[in-house]
Amino acid sequence: KLNNTKSIVIEVLDGRQKILMLANSPHPDIAAIKSSIETNKNYQVKTAFISDFKEKITDFDLIVLHQIPSFNFDATNIINQCNQNNKPILYILGGQSNLIKFNEIQKICNIKSGVKSLNEVQALKTSGFNYFTLEETTQNQIMNFIPLQSPYGEYKLGVNAQVLFKQKIGKVATDYPLILFGEQSDQKIGIICAEGVWKWRMFNFMQNYQFSAFDDLISKTIQYLSIKEDKRKFRTYLAKNVWDENENIVFGAELYNDSYQMINDPDVNLSVIDENGKNFTYTFNKKEKGYQLDIGYLRSGLYKYKATTDYNGQHYSAEGKFS
Repeated sequence: KLNNTKSIVIEVLDGRQKILMLANSPHPDIAAIKSSIETNKNYQVKTAFISDFKEKITDFDLIVLHQIPSFNFDATNIINQCNQNNKPILYILGGQSNLIKFNEIQKICNIKSGVKSLNEVQALKTSGFNYFTLEETTQNQIMNFIPLQSPYGEYKLGVNAQVLFKQKIGKVATDYPLILFGEQSDQKIGIICAEGVWKWRMFNFMQNYQFSAFDDLISKTIQYLSIKEDKRKFRTYLAKNVWDENENIVFGAELYNDSYQMINDPDVNLSVIDENGKNFTYTFNKKEKGYQLDIGYLRSGLYKYKATTDYNGQHYSAEGKFS
């Protein structure tokens, strides 16, 4: 045991987090979403009505606002505290939502409406969404779920918005967003532009005798919004820093998307430089969801390395040394 030990460091990024669900009034959406969130033991959910809420908003890691701001409660103080402290918010819109106030407090989606009415809408999947990944079966099932009720109006997306599902009104496919996400400053924002998601959960069970598609959607949504930002979305590692001259040197690499799911879509390049400045270049092999590279053995000496990749418009690099 003495010569077969290794010290490692584990960085916990998604420890147990507190989620606050604030509602304008009683609604079955609250219980449906709460039940789905609580399937993950990392989350602790508290529900409250906006009229009774007295706690500190800073005590929570994620705020879910159901039809808030409303015509009765604009919740300016609470929303300002969220914005000032970069607390992520998930807005759920409906017939009680005050769209004028909603447009003022966030820049992800603007809804221009002159009447207070609702459309029945279904989900239509889109391309180009990369904040997180839903299972293909989840997307296909959600598109066949029964309609939700979405505020009538003209929808305009903000600069940083990405749409997960668009609205299908009757048989007409529109470019209006149904579920979308974005960031303003360092604050993450999610918006479900409809009420009645409880019907999705029931319909999912009626069709498949389980809530898997609905839970996958809510789980990925909550994970993306609540995850603590990790600046090292790309990293490389070696099993050890000192190698024998006759050992094959094996590198590993990991790349994560914005929801901290491991991916390996882009190529990863490696540059190894010896003491004399000679440069050896390699390309990592893709293995499952990560990367691996066996560069064989090298002459004894000191080496430094740098791995690079590009993903979603961002350039990533990781460096290190070994001997």
